Amino acid sequence: MKKIATCFFVILFFTGCSMSYEYAPIVETVANMSVHSADRHITFNTPVNVFSGNNGILYVLDTFNNMIHKMDSYGNVAPFAGNIAMIDDYTPLLDVSRLPMGFYHDGSLDDALFNRPVDGVKDAYGRIFIVDRSNHAIRVINVAVIYDNEINENRYTTSVFTLAGGNGAGYSNGFGLEATFYYPSAIAIDRDGNLYIADTGNNAIRRIDTNGYVTTVAGLVGVNGFRNGIAEESLFYHPMGIAVNENGTIFVADTGNHLIRSIEGNTVRTLAGMYRLPYPSFALGRQLRGVANYPLSGFADTEYGKDAMFSAPMGLALWNDILVVADSLNHAIRAILPNGEVLTIAGTGNPGYANGSLQEAMFHIPQGVYVFGNELIIVDTGNNLIRRIAQYNENAGISNE
Repeated sequence: MKKIATCFFVILFFTGCSMSYEYAPIVETVANMSVHSADRHITFNTPVNVFSGNNGILYVLDTFNNMIHKMDSYGNVAPFAGNIAMIDDYTPLLDVSRLPMGFYHDGSLDDALFNRPVDGVKDAYGRIFIVDRSNHAIRVINVAVIYDNEINENRYTTSVFTLAGGNGAGYSNGFGLEATFYYPSAIAIDRDGNLYIADTGNNAIRRIDTNGYVTTVAGLVGVNGFRNGIAEESLFYHPMGIAVNENGTIFVADTGNHLIRSIEGNTVRTLAGMYRLPYPSFALGRQLRGVANYPLSGFADTEYGKDAMFSAPMGLALWNDILVVADSLNHAIRAILPNGEVLTIAGTGNPGYANGSLQEAMFHIPQGVYVFGNELIIVDTGNNLIRRIAQYNENAGISNE
């Protein structure tokens, strides 16, 4: 495993290599594990992703609590949307896995219910789009302006409604509620406001245009495997991460194949990662005599992307031209440079918890990464924490400027 270069530290936080080396990035924890609402105490339960709002606010997808929280720049967390279904004031309603049970209900922020929300994004108009994974739906949190004749002024109401899906698991394109998804996992937005969905269970990449129409961008629905080339003939294996750059190139964490793929126009290619089968003569991940022919994972940095190895990569984030990867089962944060080089930013390759220098920091199944100003936010899912890589000055301490 090759550790990230000092010059790359500077690239991440600024854009050149002229900064004094006394400034070094460190990993620290920024969100408390506990959330205090008005009436009860909530502990993060497998958070998966974060995304930003306005005025320095981050939204945390607290997946197994079926809630979305707000986090300010000081790490203070408060409930925003969704609820934990309760039997009484002290007893949550649990499913067969002893986890809070999810439900599906549109309505006000106080009344809306989710079932394993996993990702979100905010558009230029302030609308928030949520991937509600186990409801197989894309939901919207929207602020409406209503003129109140009684008080002669505008009244603002925030509500949750379903943009697409929500009618059970399946695969169909169409407008809004006519479309169906199968355990979608991630969402990204392009500069024109089109949404891109990693539709994990369908092994496909879907798009929702600004009119609400759902189409398939890439992937042969119902077939898992690996194939590059023409988008509609390409194959993925449970994609669980997605990002879009300013030029419209789509980046996909092809989680089951342990690869990072890209979609440019109508062409799918492998950006980084080595595709390896234990029985290479039998393609498409099929089973031979009951033994699954699953792709092999690994952990290797390289100067040439296709020689790199990942293990269940999930969250993706673009930091200028650098693609940051939450390499979940390697318990590491990786980076793909514009020249194709793959580097490890932080993480030792072993699960654990440790703050400090990038060489010493440890994570446990990190699933989400998000660029927020000059910091990299990391959702350390296995540790139920929100972490960050921040600039450290030995003389001045942490800097958030």
